[in-house]
Amino acid sequence: MRIAIAGATGCVGSRLIPRLLDAGHTVTALVRDASAPRSESLVSAPGVRVVEGDLLTPAGVDECCCDADIGVYLVHSLGSGSNYADRDCQAATAFARAASTASINRVVYLGGLGDVDGDGDDHLHSRRAVESVLGADRYDYQLTTVRAGVVIGSNSLSFQLMRQCAARVPVAPVPPAINTPCQPIAVRDVVQYLTAIINTKTTAEVIEVGAPNARPYADLLRVVANALQTRFSVHIIPRMPLPAAALGLAAVTDVPYQTVSPLVESLSTPAVVSDPKPAIALGVDPIRFETAVDEVLRPTETSMMPNAKS
Repeated sequence: MRIAIAGATGCVGSRLIPRLLDAGHTVTALVRDASAPRSESLVSAPGVRVVEGDLLTPAGVDECCCDADIGVYLVHSLGSGSNYADRDCQAATAFARAASTASINRVVYLGGLGDVDGDGDDHLHSRRAVESVLGADRYDYQLTTVRAGVVIGSNSLSFQLMRQCAARVPVAPVPPAINTPCQPIAVRDVVQYLTAIINTKTTAEVIEVGAPNARPYADLLRVVANALQTRFSVHIIPRMPLPAAALGLAAVTDVPYQTVSPLVESLSTPAVVSDPKPAIALGVDPIRFETAVDEVLRPTETSMMPNAKS
């Protein structure tokens, strides 16, 4: 099949493309700059057609989707400023229109795991808004949404934060939300789920994926610290506001506050699989968080762009 991918150079996209090529598919990858280091191996890869474009313009999007059978949407604008949610919807609208015009029969979207009832989690609300845009009735394709927990990969943003915090801070003052349950997932498992969806005719509209067991975010930091062999502990501050926690995390990591803030805000939302049946039907056996961390620190994973970030 012919696959059009938006977000091809990111943490997930760069690992998905080799799997799709191995399965005999051809890929059209939408990139902003084909001459950039992140795009070099795509340009030279057999079976990959690179299209320069920008979802916000939206130059190149129609060309990327033209003649494709399936569209894969891996884009999010986190870190691009306070109005990232508006840009997310604008970009998704451009892709949805192009996919529908090109007669793509299915779009696969990688969203976020968690319940969006109530206020407060703008990051997850933005992911759901994109899901609604892509799944609007006016578009002539089937949408399959993969709602994934925190993705653990060598250059995934969330893992960068955990790794740097555990390595640089002996005692981390944290809000009570650090004990919110979550189910992180290895990037290789995300890739396996996406590949399975593309290779099968699943009719599931939403597929929730995560590691086998839910655990508090605090445990994730402890596991990473143990793997790094660093001295690390968390100290819960009962009424610590999330913005203060975000400021502290930005101060001790290389990630700017505008990017850290929505991720820290998400700590208050449980990110737990509520219906495992659609994921189980795909035949993927997700690995434990400890194994995912070990694989990141001792990498063997295949990527088109080893330094790609999510």
